[in-house]
Amino acid sequence: MTALGGGPLLAETVTEAARRYGDRAAFRFTASAGTSTVGELSYRELDRASDEAAVGLVARGIGPDSVLLLSLPSGTDYVVAYLAAAKVGATTAGANPRLRACVWALPAAT
Repeated sequence: MTALGGGPLLAETVTEAARRYGDRAAFRFTASAGTSTVGELSYRELDRASDEAAVGLVARGIGPDSVLLLSLPSGTDYVVAYLAAAKVGATTAGANPRLRACVWALPAAT
């Protein structure tokens, strides 16, 4: 396990949280005023969504030697993508989504 930069420790923590806390809310979505909850994402759903995204990353050739640029707004999509990258061992870098709304995989440094 590594403690820095996510990777196996983060991936294992998310899976363990899903096992322990299951259907408890990992995220709550609120109305624009921020006063009422309009939806939730459970620990189990977060783990499952990040597993599915990780499969997609691997299918695109993204793995331990990849650098993944995440250009997404703050929110669950960013968290799911970040966790998926950790699960496949990729390094992530965030970018302002106003620059360009996309996710790029950069070749590994040689």
